[in-house]
Amino acid sequence: MSRQGSCSDVTVTHVAVGTPNTGTGDVAVTFDISWTNSWRSTTTPNNWDAAWVFVKYRIGGGEWNHAKLTETGHSVPSNAAITLGLADTSSAFNISTNPGVGAFIYRRDPGTGTFAASRVSLTWNYAANGVLTTDNVEMKVLAVEMVYVPEAPFYAGDNGTSTASLAQGSSDTDPWYVTTEAGLSVQNSSGNGSGAGQTEPLYYNPSVTDGDAAGAVYTLPASYPKGFAPTTR
Repeated sequence: MSRQGSCSDVTVTHVAVGTPNTGTGDVAVTFDISWTNSWRSTTTPNNWDAAWVFVKYRIGGGEWNHAKLTETGHSVPSNAAITLGLADTSSAFNISTNPGVGAFIYRRDPGTGTFAASRVSLTWNYAANGVLTTDNVEMKVLAVEMVYVPEAPFYAGDNGTSTASLAQGSSDTDPWYVTTEAGLSVQNSSGNGSGAGQTEPLYYNPSVTDGDAAGAVYTLPASYPKGFAPTTR
């Protein structure tokens, strides 16, 4: 993974909760956020760092819960960009079954160094969480440093024959070369790799206690994340 720094010291301050909209069950949660060693590149490696920000709440000193965020209504200052993250990124937004669970906050324009965004606002649908305006609610805004990894092929494996090693054939210890998010066919011989973009046979050497024999044949479905597609992690 190429990058241009190591984001650190993420800080969230001045957290405030607005006036609830009793008609929609929404409320704005605002805060300032900053971190050091930030970057955004529009040339190779074409990536950037970000903060994954989410809201937690509890009622009357009880268990902490994850706040359900609305699909729209969030805002950032002009120097920042925001992308909502859903509980299930493969499905459409639904405030009850697939709500926003956080947001990526990052630089809008190329640059490096300390980054700060003031008066960021996330909209919480407290009604979807079953919270009443009469409840005694405590809230926290939490942030984790992340980096966007562009789509690209990569090798997975250690060029060995140890337990759980990934190889390009029963007699070839070269690592898997992952070039697609399509289904991948795992084989037990050489020369018969299949699957979209899969040019080499894939072989897996499992533990003798995990239920699979060495060279077991199966398919990693398209729905299983391969790490080839762009992602933020």
